[in-house]
Amino acid sequence: MKAKKSAAVLAALALGISFAAAAPAAAETDSGPTLRELADKAGILIGSGSIKAADWTTDGRPSNYLADPQFAEVLSEQFNSLSPENELKWVFTQPEEGVFDFEGLDRLVAFAEQHNMAVKGHGLISTCCNPGYVTATTDPDAMRALMKTHFETIMQRYDGKMDRWDVVAEAIQTQGTELAETDFSRVLGPGYIADAFRIARAADADARLFINENLVEFDPAKRQALYDLVSGLVADGVPIDGVALQMHETFAGPEPGVITEMVKSYHDLGLEVEIAELDVHTYDPVSQAEIYADVVAEALAAGVTEISTWGFTDKHLYTWLPGAKPLLFDEEYNPKPAYFSVQEALRQFVESESAPSKASLSNTSGRATGLHDGTYDVTMNLWHGTPGSFYRLYENDRLVDAQRVDSPTGTSQTATTSFAGKPNGTYVYRAELINSEGVTATTTAKVVVKDAAPSKPVVSTDNWDQDGSFVATANLWWGTNASSYVFKLDGQVVGEGALTPASPNAQQASVSLTGIASGSHSLTVTFTNANGSTESKAVKVKVR
Repeated sequence: MKAKKSAAVLAALALGISFAAAAPAAAETDSGPTLRELADKAGILIGSGSIKAADWTTDGRPSNYLADPQFAEVLSEQFNSLSPENELKWVFTQPEEGVFDFEGLDRLVAFAEQHNMAVKGHGLISTCCNPGYVTATTDPDAMRALMKTHFETIMQRYDGKMDRWDVVAEAIQTQGTELAETDFSRVLGPGYIADAFRIARAADADARLFINENLVEFDPAKRQALYDLVSGLVADGVPIDGVALQMHETFAGPEPGVITEMVKSYHDLGLEVEIAELDVHTYDPVSQAEIYADVVAEALAAGVTEISTWGFTDKHLYTWLPGAKPLLFDEEYNPKPAYFSVQEALRQFVESESAPSKASLSNTSGRATGLHDGTYDVTMNLWHGTPGSFYRLYENDRLVDAQRVDSPTGTSQTATTSFAGKPNGTYVYRAELINSEGVTATTTAKVVVKDAAPSKPVVSTDNWDQDGSFVATANLWWGTNASSYVFKLDGQVVGEGALTPASPNAQQASVSLTGIASGSHSLTVTFTNANGSTESKAVKVKVR
């Protein structure tokens, strides 16, 4: 896919710079609709996780963020959902058996109710933060009894106030594909996950129950491991409703199409998918804004209806990249370029009154050189009508590109995908434009690649005197170029080397031969590229 710098993000960067000098009040409301207003329009949840409402500081974090009027104002204006930072982790919620601390959670829920916000319970079980009495438990029945009491006490207290829960978080090794070792797996084995979901369902029959996982967008093996785990739970009748993808991005976002394919795979199982902890750890505000916009746009187009960031202001950031500022607002609550890129991605998705108009596909195969050599562009053009916010391209029914589409200039909208080195074959392309009102298929385009391997070279010699010492020369006069060559005399290699392709320009290779025995010999050359090899017609070489 061609790299492109989004015009919307570059504009957002300019806006972000101008806002950096603005008064640190709720300045974001002066630059178009808030994230919440855009999300509410389409019934989408846009949330902030990592909201600490407790007064204690035993987790090494400042106390009660909601006590800061600016924090509270921006949170309630920009987001329609929130979730706690550490308050629901076991050691903070029930530090001693039978002794619960609900002060911070109660404050969080009260704030949400005051501002008409949804609340997600994150998270009932995680790989860390268990008190000593849990760690010391070795009997399976006793461990299940602890889970039952813990879940019931918390979930029934917030019945109707927290409508969805991360029941198990980070069940898989951070850098691996096996289940992470936890206090629960140590006692209950891998079945602790199914136990946790069944206990949670019994505690609240109406709640939506999620498994929460990290890094699957970057690691195909871990992505498959999570799918295998979740599909196994579904097959076993475990009451799971969805998958929460954390999406902590460092320096780069996921490959285009990965979010789309993950979401489809879980939708096919009948499950919801949410982006649960999005943040972007990088030093470049432009690339940060691009990554945020790409993730949000692809997630929305894929059917994700809940996107939460892991906090929203760098005043309370957490990063493993020293000096990075991963969130949408700076320490003074000024919106950053990343904020404007998310705003634009949301706006493009939701501010359409109908599905996108029908676009057309075209391709450049054979157009520039006459060669159908496997190097070409496929371009989507929407000449007029309702635009889309996202574009997906399928090759022979396989997703090969997914990209955010900028707002149209004038009445047209375009997206281009570049291909190179395709082998001979027939490729049928279809594409889709997406916005919040629907998905519209484009026309199709067919590309037949028949010139992928090098064109046929011609070999000659200057063996005029037939003395056994001569230069052999290979010429490819026009056509698909090669990246290497091999000369053979009587089937034996006598010269080889690399070539620089520049199709359809001519290519030439040569080798000097000496001491060739008298007689009649057969000389050939083979030109090779990634898609195949082509041998010249043999020429006879006579040596006296």
